[in-house]
Amino acid sequence: MPTHNCSRSQHPWLQYALSSSNDSRTGIFLIKSGGHFFTSYPIGRQVYTAWLTVSLAVASLICSVAILVYIHSQSAISHYGTPAGRLEFVSQYIGLDRAIRDPESPPLRPILNYPLLISPINASDPDKAMNHPRKWKSSFGMVYLQERHFAVSGSVSMILQFRAGDFRFEECAIIASIPESASLSASGRATTLEIWRLEAAEMLRAEEITWNNRPRRSALFAHWDVQRGSKLESNRFNCSWGSFHTFEFVAAASDSSVLFLQDPTEHGKGILIKQYERSYNNN
Repeated sequence: MPTHNCSRSQHPWLQYALSSSNDSRTGIFLIKSGGHFFTSYPIGRQVYTAWLTVSLAVASLICSVAILVYIHSQSAISHYGTPAGRLEFVSQYIGLDRAIRDPESPPLRPILNYPLLISPINASDPDKAMNHPRKWKSSFGMVYLQERHFAVSGSVSMILQFRAGDFRFEECAIIASIPESASLSASGRATTLEIWRLEAAEMLRAEEITWNNRPRRSALFAHWDVQRGSKLESNRFNCSWGSFHTFEFVAAASDSSVLFLQDPTEHGKGILIKQYERSYNNN
């Protein structure tokens, strides 16, 4: 096969492509290497491209740093100074209070509410947090049981906290159904418990509660004489949706005690609150 030897005089376009700008000649060069042609841009264009790439990278980095600094500054500033525990729960019942209901319809059945917190505190060890949930190690990890010991004695009292839920169920009472297996004072007589209201309008942290830092008692709420199999109910109190209600159960006598296991799977057993529907009309 005959070969064709290209020369610049024969094919000047193989050397460069000309363009005119302000009477200056600039071009995109075609370089032959190994029988193939490839383009070679002018040095000026290469410098411009590199400068543009670096500039965009620097600008992007500056923007990223500025965004991170702004986010950090906003997260570090508390605009309202409200601790997380005091933030209100958002109601999912928006507008439901304006719904029309037949005033002749019977009230809904009460609901039972299991305590959010069941935690002992010990006067003989006032700085120690006593809440140690029951747990056991299994082949697939640590299992924490929901059941809790309710234990009251001369030096140990119990703090229970509830959160009222469900729309219109805003009349509450503390109820107790003491298991037959409960351990009471050795004398065999009924054990008197004092129930104190505590000043705690926010959710408590069980792992931090001690005798010394427990919420302050605000009022004596009830007296209960507790026996095995007892079924008790306190006077009703207002419990608006989303509100917290915290009580301390104390042995009235230093030589009395109550001990039983409160298990949420045993419906109605232990100490709970019962929420009643509040009566209302549509007028």
